[in-house]
Amino acid sequence: MTAYTLGFAFIFTWNRPPAVVLIRKAKPQWQAGKLNGVGGRIEDRDDTCVDGMVREFQEETGCATNPKDWVKFTEMRFAGDHGNGSDVIVHCFATILQGHQTVKTMTQEEVEIHYLSELLKVNEFLPNLAWLIPMAHYAIFREHEDNSIPHTLDHV
Repeated sequence: MTAYTLGFAFIFTWNRPPAVVLIRKAKPQWQAGKLNGVGGRIEDRDDTCVDGMVREFQEETGCATNPKDWVKFTEMRFAGDHGNGSDVIVHCFATILQGHQTVKTMTQEEVEIHYLSELLKVNEFLPNLAWLIPMAHYAIFREHEDNSIPHTLDHV
């Protein structure tokens, strides 16, 4: 079985709508040109799936996070992976970026920040993001039921 991570980093500010960090995919071919969450294949050097999420997020966005920052909200399983026939599991995570954390493009795949209120108008994302992003958003609010969601003034 091949294992992947998929992460959605949210940005909450006092003066702007909530936003999410996405990446414009170059590969695999069936995702090329579409927006997706940040992530990738879990490697042997990753002790856990969340370690893979932390590594992939830093490799693709230049932003360091910690395993405790990420909330796992679901897993997706597929028979075959559109390529080598191996079964696939995708571990899906969500996090909130703090004011001091910034993202930038680090690979050939462009990092983009999108306001949640405008995302459905973009229509350039993989279809499953229409339900994965709301699930991730809900997971963050559930994790922070004490209203401790951080807000920043200088982000986005």
